[in-house]
Amino acid sequence: MVPTTILAMRHRLTPSLLQFVALSLLVLALVSPPARLLANAPPDPESECPLCATDLPVPVVPLSAAWLDSLAQAHASFNDHQIARIDSLLANGHFGSPKKYTSQKQANLLARLTTVNAYHDLIRLATDSTKVYEANEATLTDLYTHYSDVILFSAIRLQSIRFGLGRVCMRYTIGEDAEGEEIYGGRTLRWRVKETTVQGQKRRLLHLDLPSSTDDIVKVMLAPHHSFEVQYSRIDGPPAPYEWFLVYNIQGVWLRKHGIHRPTAYMFWVNLMDTDAEFPADLPATPLVGVRVYIPGLRLRLPLLPDVGFDDLREIELPMPILSMQYLKDSSQPSWLGKTKTGFMNWRGVGPVPTEIRQRFPDL
Repeated sequence: MVPTTILAMRHRLTPSLLQFVALSLLVLALVSPPARLLANAPPDPESECPLCATDLPVPVVPLSAAWLDSLAQAHASFNDHQIARIDSLLANGHFGSPKKYTSQKQANLLARLTTVNAYHDLIRLATDSTKVYEANEATLTDLYTHYSDVILFSAIRLQSIRFGLGRVCMRYTIGEDAEGEEIYGGRTLRWRVKETTVQGQKRRLLHLDLPSSTDDIVKVMLAPHHSFEVQYSRIDGPPAPYEWFLVYNIQGVWLRKHGIHRPTAYMFWVNLMDTDAEFPADLPATPLVGVRVYIPGLRLRLPLLPDVGFDDLREIELPMPILSMQYLKDSSQPSWLGKTKTGFMNWRGVGPVPTEIRQRFPDL
């Protein structure tokens, strides 16, 4: 529709000028997206991120390196103690002959069910509704030096991170091409900043080659703004009572393996076990622990083969327990845990994906 102001001026315009105005309006109509398309366009993740606001409804509390170190040290001590107690049970014949593989396997499973990993602190900080916590790369550097698997995200070129109000928001400095490597929890992490085309758009991204506990490399690409929501639940089952640590509505991250994929959620669940009471010496009737990443409509591009569809809830290895680097360097862990370059052997999930998780994250 021609603006009324232009129609009102028509009697003062020459024919040639009228033609120019009409042509300009036609060009604008052709190159501008229709209003209905703008209305249906997906929201900008940055404009929709509450933690990016300058007028937050709660105070922002800076996290100190000393406070974070004390928290990690408490977890590492707890895990060290748990592993020692399980080793004592194994040595005393609780699982059968200590030399049998089946007995050692039960000890390993009990360790997977009762040690603390980084999901616990992530959920604890992010679900706080009374304040927002803030940190940056410098604040987190010592954690990677002194502890293994202490957090679930990369602090490389991290300008800031905020936790709270059910969300996490990260800002990365990705201004120019760069590359390097860092030692994170005893592992070499290679990174680079470069332009990459994802979802039909050229973007400057932070590329990370993350070593996993299975000695594989996970290639992750991060946008300057990366955010997600979190949720914690205690569920009665089926198939058994469990607690569920959920990260969802992920924005600003892609995975590269046989193509580029956009995960929208990842999650960890484990049997509900009271580790504050007398130490649980027995395995639950239905052992349940697992990790999945949700990639809706997952397809892999394989050489010389057509695209192959897989379960959208992709299984990955369990997060390792938080431990001090000195504990690992001294090889203090029992032999039944095994040891790889980046963690413990056989540190995988057990049991089916719970029904409630399947219902919320269906295979598309």
